[in-house]
Amino acid sequence: MVPGDALAEDAAGGSPRLERVVSNFLAFARTSTPHKHSFGLDELVEGIIDLTRHQDEQGHFHVDDSIGDARMLADRDQVSQILLNLTLNAIQFRGEQPFDITYLYRTRSIAGRVHDGVGVRDRGVGVPQEIEEKIFDPFFTTRDSGSGLGLSLSSRMAQEHGGFMELERAEDHTTFWLYLPRDEAKEA
Repeated sequence: MVPGDALAEDAAGGSPRLERVVSNFLAFARTSTPHKHSFGLDELVEGIIDLTRHQDEQGHFHVDDSIGDARMLADRDQVSQILLNLTLNAIQFRGEQPFDITYLYRTRSIAGRVHDGVGVRDRGVGVPQEIEEKIFDPFFTTRDSGSGLGLSLSSRMAQEHGGFMELERAEDHTTFWLYLPRDEAKEA
Protein backbone atom coordinates (compact mmCIF):
# COMPACT_ATOMS: atom_id res chain seq x y z
CA MET A 1 0.00 0.00 0.00
CA VAL A 2 1.28 3.48 -0.87
CA PRO A 3 1.64 5.66 2.29
CA GLY A 4 -0.88 8.22 1.02
CA ASP A 5 -3.43 5.45 0.40
CA ALA A 6 -3.97 4.86 4.13
CA LEU A 7 -4.79 8.53 4.61
CA ALA A 8 -7.11 8.46 1.59
CA GLU A 9 -8.92 5.45 3.06
CA ASP A 10 -9.19 7.29 6.37
CA ALA A 11 -10.65 10.33 4.59
CA ALA A 12 -13.27 8.23 2.86
CA GLY A 13 -14.28 6.61 6.15
CA GLY A 14 -14.25 9.79 8.26
CA SER A 15 -11.62 8.33 10.57
CA PRO A 16 -10.40 9.75 13.87
CA ARG A 17 -6.85 9.46 12.47
CA LEU A 18 -7.64 11.97 9.73
CA GLU A 19 -9.23 14.30 12.27
CA ARG A 20 -6.06 14.06 14.36
CA VAL A 21 -3.83 14.82 11.34
CA VAL A 22 -5.93 17.86 10.39
CA SER A 23 -6.06 19.06 14.00
CA ASN A 24 -2.28 18.71 14.32
CA PHE A 25 -1.73 20.56 11.04
CA LEU A 26 -3.94 23.43 12.18
CA ALA A 27 -2.08 23.63 15.50
CA PHE A 28 1.19 23.81 13.58
CA ALA A 29 -0.14 26.53 11.29
CA ARG A 30 -1.28 28.82 14.12
CA THR A 31 1.42 29.20 16.70
CA SER A 32 0.74 32.30 18.76
CA THR A 33 3.00 35.27 19.35
CA PRO A 34 5.04 34.70 22.50
CA HIS A 35 3.97 36.67 25.58
CA LYS A 36 7.26 37.05 27.44
CA HIS A 37 7.57 37.14 31.21
CA SER A 38 10.43 36.27 33.53
CA PHE A 39 10.06 32.90 35.30
CA GLY A 40 12.18 30.42 37.22
CA LEU A 41 13.24 27.30 35.35
CA ASP A 42 13.24 25.23 38.52
CA GLU A 43 9.47 25.67 38.97
CA LEU A 44 8.81 25.06 35.28
CA VAL A 45 10.87 21.84 35.25
CA GLU A 46 9.21 20.61 38.46
CA GLY A 47 5.85 21.23 36.76
CA ILE A 48 6.91 19.09 33.77
CA ILE A 49 8.03 16.32 36.11
CA ASP A 50 4.71 16.53 37.99
CA LEU A 51 2.79 16.23 34.69
CA THR A 52 4.71 13.07 33.80
CA ARG A 53 5.03 11.69 37.35
CA HIS A 54 2.86 8.69 36.39
CA GLN A 55 5.88 7.54 34.35
CA ASP A 56 8.09 7.30 37.47
CA GLU A 57 7.93 3.52 37.62
CA GLN A 58 9.47 3.41 34.13
CA GLY A 59 12.53 5.51 34.93
CA HIS A 60 14.04 8.49 36.69
CA PHE A 61 13.99 12.29 36.46
CA HIS A 62 16.93 14.44 37.59
CA VAL A 63 17.26 18.21 37.86
CA ASP A 64 20.89 19.24 37.45
CA ASP A 65 22.28 21.84 39.88
CA SER A 66 22.79 24.13 36.87
CA ILE A 67 19.02 24.82 36.88
CA GLY A 68 19.35 26.38 40.35
CA ASP A 69 17.97 29.92 40.32
CA ALA A 70 18.11 30.22 36.51
CA ARG A 71 15.42 32.40 34.98
CA MET A 72 14.17 32.89 31.44
CA LEU A 73 12.34 35.75 29.80
CA ALA A 74 9.95 33.95 27.49
CA ASP A 75 6.42 32.70 27.01
CA ARG A 76 6.23 30.28 29.95
CA ASP A 77 3.45 28.19 28.39
CA GLN A 78 5.37 27.75 25.14
CA VAL A 79 8.60 26.82 26.91
CA SER A 80 6.60 24.38 29.03
CA GLN A 81 5.07 22.85 25.90
CA ILE A 82 8.52 22.45 24.31
CA LEU A 83 10.01 20.80 27.41
CA LEU A 84 6.99 18.53 27.83
CA ASN A 85 7.33 17.40 24.21
CA LEU A 86 11.05 16.70 24.67
CA THR A 87 10.35 14.81 27.91
CA LEU A 88 7.64 12.64 26.34
CA ASN A 89 9.90 11.91 23.36
CA ALA A 90 12.69 10.84 25.73
CA ILE A 91 10.31 8.53 27.57
CA GLN A 92 8.93 7.03 24.35
CA PHE A 93 12.35 6.49 22.75
CA ARG A 94 14.07 4.92 25.74
CA GLY A 95 14.25 1.47 24.18
CA GLU A 96 13.95 -1.49 26.54
CA GLN A 97 15.70 0.24 29.43
CA PRO A 98 14.19 2.55 32.06
CA PHE A 99 14.36 6.20 31.05
CA ASP A 100 16.93 8.47 32.68
CA ILE A 101 16.12 12.14 32.01
CA THR A 102 18.14 15.10 33.26
CA TYR A 103 17.17 18.77 32.91
CA LEU A 104 20.09 21.20 32.49
CA TYR A 105 20.78 24.92 32.06
CA ARG A 106 23.62 26.84 30.44
CA THR A 107 24.27 30.12 28.71
CA ARG A 108 25.85 30.55 25.32
CA SER A 109 27.08 33.65 23.54
CA ILE A 110 26.06 33.81 19.89
CA ALA A 111 27.02 36.80 17.77
CA GLY A 112 27.74 38.77 20.96
CA ARG A 113 24.32 38.06 22.46
CA VAL A 114 23.71 35.87 25.52
CA HIS A 115 21.28 32.98 25.04
CA ASP A 116 19.75 31.01 27.91
CA GLY A 117 19.67 27.30 27.22
CA VAL A 118 17.58 24.63 28.86
CA GLY A 119 18.31 21.04 27.94
CA VAL A 120 16.57 17.69 28.22
CA ARG A 121 19.14 14.89 28.30
CA ASP A 122 18.28 11.22 28.04
CA ARG A 123 20.18 7.96 27.81
CA GLY A 124 17.74 6.25 25.45
CA VAL A 125 18.27 4.95 21.94
CA GLY A 126 19.35 8.35 20.60
CA VAL A 127 18.73 9.93 17.21
CA PRO A 128 20.24 8.04 14.27
CA GLN A 129 22.70 10.26 12.41
CA GLU A 130 20.99 9.60 9.06
CA ILE A 131 17.77 11.33 10.20
CA GLU A 132 19.33 14.09 12.30
CA GLU A 133 18.85 16.74 9.59
CA LYS A 134 15.13 15.90 9.26
CA ILE A 135 13.95 15.73 12.87
CA PHE A 136 12.73 19.35 13.01
CA ASP A 137 10.91 19.10 9.64
CA PRO A 138 7.10 19.23 9.76
CA PHE A 139 5.44 15.80 9.45
CA PHE A 140 8.70 13.86 9.75
CA THR A 141 8.22 10.97 12.18
CA THR A 142 9.71 7.57 12.90
CA ARG A 143 6.65 6.36 14.83
CA ASP A 144 3.62 4.70 13.26
CA SER A 145 1.24 6.77 15.37
CA GLY A 146 3.31 10.00 15.35
CA SER A 147 2.18 13.19 13.62
CA GLY A 148 5.69 14.48 13.01
CA LEU A 149 4.78 17.87 14.45
CA GLY A 150 6.15 17.79 18.00
CA LEU A 151 9.75 18.78 17.27
CA SER A 152 8.86 21.02 14.32
CA LEU A 153 6.29 22.90 16.40
CA SER A 154 8.82 23.19 19.25
CA SER A 155 11.43 24.52 16.85
CA ARG A 156 8.96 27.00 15.42
CA MET A 157 8.06 28.31 18.89
CA ALA A 158 11.79 28.73 19.63
CA GLN A 159 12.18 30.71 16.40
CA GLU A 160 9.20 32.91 17.31
CA HIS A 161 11.22 33.86 20.41
CA GLY A 162 14.28 34.63 18.26
CA GLY A 163 15.91 31.40 19.44
CA PHE A 164 16.54 27.90 18.17
CA MET A 165 16.72 24.24 19.12
CA GLU A 166 19.78 22.06 18.88
CA LEU A 167 20.55 18.36 19.16
CA GLU A 168 23.73 17.45 21.03
CA ARG A 169 24.91 13.88 20.74
CA ALA A 170 27.41 12.10 23.01
CA GLU A 171 28.41 8.47 23.32
CA ASP A 172 26.10 7.73 26.25
CA HIS A 173 23.33 10.35 25.90
CA THR A 174 21.42 12.76 23.70
CA THR A 175 20.48 16.30 24.73
CA PHE A 176 17.92 18.53 23.08
CA TRP A 177 18.64 22.18 23.85
CA LEU A 178 16.27 25.11 23.64
CA TYR A 179 18.18 28.40 23.30
CA LEU A 180 16.42 31.73 23.71
CA PRO A 181 18.11 35.14 23.53
CA ARG A 182 18.31 36.97 26.81
CA ASP A 183 16.70 40.39 26.77
CA GLU A 184 18.84 41.95 29.47
CA ALA A 185 17.16 45.36 29.25
CA LYS A 186 13.72 43.92 30.08
CA GLU A 187 15.08 41.59 32.77
CA ALA A 188 16.71 44.33 34.83
